[in-house]
Amino acid sequence: MGYANGGFTDTAKYNLNGAASAHKEQSTINFTTDVDMVTKDGIAYYAKNGGVINVEKNTGAVNTRAGGGRSIVAFADSQDRSDAGSLGRSQVNINGNITAADYLILGGYDTTTNVPERDYVYQNIGAYARDGGQVVIKGATAATKAVEENANKIDVNGTPTTATVASTNSLIYGIGAFAEGKGSLVDIQGTGAGVGIHVVTGPNTGVFAKDYATINFAGNITNQNNLVQTGSGTTPKLKTSDFSNAGSGYVTSTTLTRLGKFGSDNDHTNSTPFFVERTGNDKEANINFKATTNIAMYDGILYTGNKYGYNTWEK
Repeated sequence: MGYANGGFTDTAKYNLNGAASAHKEQSTINFTTDVDMVTKDGIAYYAKNGGVINVEKNTGAVNTRAGGGRSIVAFADSQDRSDAGSLGRSQVNINGNITAADYLILGGYDTTTNVPERDYVYQNIGAYARDGGQVVIKGATAATKAVEENANKIDVNGTPTTATVASTNSLIYGIGAFAEGKGSLVDIQGTGAGVGIHVVTGPNTGVFAKDYATINFAGNITNQNNLVQTGSGTTPKLKTSDFSNAGSGYVTSTTLTRLGKFGSDNDHTNSTPFFVERTGNDKEANINFKATTNIAMYDGILYTGNKYGYNTWEK
């Protein structure tokens, strides 16, 4: 939807008076109103080769929703590495909430038709930084419930919603934050309880750092099997998480349901809410929990990784 690539680099037609390079400006896009993207396999904000995208209005919040399946909200890809006058890293800076919860597929679920896009659910990415890119999200409020309450025809405690309005909290079905490559950073800012993103994980993980990258995370994570075995003509409902009483230690609900996928297995047997992968000489890839983070651990493995302190446990 928004694509900022590189910047001013052609100095051939300018008199530099013997200087090695001219001042460069990053390609910049500013979004100042709420964004509601409707697409499949789409990217709301894509910054590349030193480009910059800012999502904010006069220091105030701007909310973003990606309603289709397999969406990416924010993607900062690579950095400008030119020898002279480098633009630096690609950046996506968001002040506000981000949502990618498949509502165009799951809303108003029709039991009489077979919609191929239903196989695309729980595969979104909230924030993705690669090869030195940086995504910063501030001013986000983690959704308490594992359902999107601000989208039309979504069942919330037995009552369908009746309208789609701007998101007032952050909810991602899939991976909330993914960073890979040296210098890559996803920074979800905020302090205390209730800030950040609520991630309802897909079959792999919800927060993933690899290859020297860093993620600062805060929010809620629901790690739960999304496969539901039901009969013909029914909807794949499953009881799910509600973090409204997380301060008292309760994060599950006996009444709140969300829609999963039809299936008889468990897609979270080996799934983990967060994962750091270090290969080769990598001693830097890391995830930092900077504010209160609650986890509803229904299925899978809580702590796992491919390397822990190079065979030594440290406090």
